[in-house]
Amino acid sequence: MTFAQHALLRSLSEETADFLQDEITSVTLSPGDVLFEPGQSLDRIWFVQSGLVSLVTLLQDGGEIDGIMVGQHGALGLLASLGSGRVISRAAVQVEGQAWSLSGEACRQAMRRDEEFNGRIMRYYEAVFAAAVQLTACNASHSLEQRLCRWLLTCQDQLGSDVLPIRQEVVGRMLGANRTSIASISRVLQNDGAILVRHGRIKILSIDRLSRRACECYAVTRERFHSIG
Repeated sequence: MTFAQHALLRSLSEETADFLQDEITSVTLSPGDVLFEPGQSLDRIWFVQSGLVSLVTLLQDGGEIDGIMVGQHGALGLLASLGSGRVISRAAVQVEGQAWSLSGEACRQAMRRDEEFNGRIMRYYEAVFAAAVQLTACNASHSLEQRLCRWLLTCQDQLGSDVLPIRQEVVGRMLGANRTSIASISRVLQNDGAILVRHGRIKILSIDRLSRRACECYAVTRERFHSIG
């Protein structure tokens, strides 16, 4: 097992890596899987290697509010590493992939052993919190087209692929919009040569054209995660 390709794990000291070899397990992420629900007491962390997981806030009427998308190099359940326990969002797998799973206690031990690993985890946690705040402002201030472009670009970053195997009804649910509205904007983006929608997949043809239509939240949030190092 090698941790070299994961941004949060590649800086591990040899001693910490050896410790985690006995504590970490590999798991498959399947579309539709729910890793945790709001209010659940959690003592598990997932370091995502591939695939895409959405963190969403649930409303009393059954609706969802767009949240953080976690893919390669990301982590889920970090509250467990801080000993906080209860989570406030639902984590649902949108695109199949793989992850490493680790208990919160084992992660805390690794953080105590390894100052660099501790620093990366804390910087990532801060970036996630800042992104959540940014998205709150985004949902309140920016148009659906801007938010859709921001969402597509974020998914492309997190998935590491120009092809997003996500249906438009899923996109609409994440952005709090109906499928008709998403389809209408998608046609505009297709005519502009930014994307191609076919058979339940969205292919990004031009990052530059999407970026020009996206709100500033995409660049701001992306920079926060890139600054982790």
